[in-house]
Amino acid sequence: MCCDYNKPLREKMLSYYEQDANYEVMNGKIKSLYYIEEQDELFLQIDVLSDNQVNYNQSKSYCDFVLVNWSYYEIELKVDDEIMFTSASTYFYNGHVLPIIHIELNQVQLLSFAEGKENYIDWIKKKF
Repeated sequence: MCCDYNKPLREKMLSYYEQDANYEVMNGKIKSLYYIEEQDELFLQIDVLSDNQVNYNQSKSYCDFVLVNWSYYEIELKVDDEIMFTSASTYFYNGHVLPIIHIELNQVQLLSFAEGKENYIDWIKKKF
């Protein structure tokens, strides 16, 4: 018999990430990219340039983000790209990486808010 130890945290995450008001749009410059094929996740370190930014990690000049189900999207990003993106600022556990659910590069939308949010919620339900 198996126990679902993540259930309470999963429920808190879903309650938080399902609310549009918890997201904010930011601008940033990509510092590094790292793709983990087995998990189909792209991890990004981003220098957040927005004036109204939330300071996610005071010990670093950048913040860590993730795009889940990366191979699903036809997005090409590279180091030094300046992007507009949407994320939410709450950390839920040690090692939690903030999701990116919307991206624009050179004023071209690469991932819509609705699609990215739906995809992240689905990821939480199935993989967390």
